[in-house]
Amino acid sequence: MSWSRRQALFAAASLPLGACGFQPLYGDGTAARSLDGLIRVPILPGRFGFGLRERLVNQLGTPDTPRYSLDIQTEITQESRAILSDNTITRFTLTATANYAVLPLAGTAPVFQDVEQSITGYSTVASPFATRAAEIDAFRRLAVSLAEKMVLKLASTAQDWAQ
Repeated sequence: MSWSRRQALFAAASLPLGACGFQPLYGDGTAARSLDGLIRVPILPGRFGFGLRERLVNQLGTPDTPRYSLDIQTEITQESRAILSDNTITRFTLTATANYAVLPLAGTAPVFQDVEQSITGYSTVASPFATRAAEIDAFRRLAVSLAEKMVLKLASTAQDWAQ
């Protein structure tokens, strides 16, 4: 199939999307695009907090003149999932929950608040070093996943609260 024919096919396939009101989340002039550099993300404690903040700042931008501040409360639970007959745990599941709110710097009530949750797991092995490395990686993946969910929710609701 020639290149011009592929372009024509793609354009024809895209027409129904425009007719139903579809528009890209980060398109030019959208509220999600305007979030870049508007929200100050606080310093969060611990390795998990560092990873979560790093991903949020990477996605939301570093504000020069922020108009909002993000208030984040996180909770992480760890559960044993695979237990052998000798009571050796071979699999853990981590669940992170973030209660967060977008607060105007003017100090009024939150303009947006929500709760997001992410789950991941890791396996233990005979080597304590390898098990610790797997645990650290699981916490990193958990922070990235939670931040992605938060940013997606902020971007998809920005037209309701961001000015």
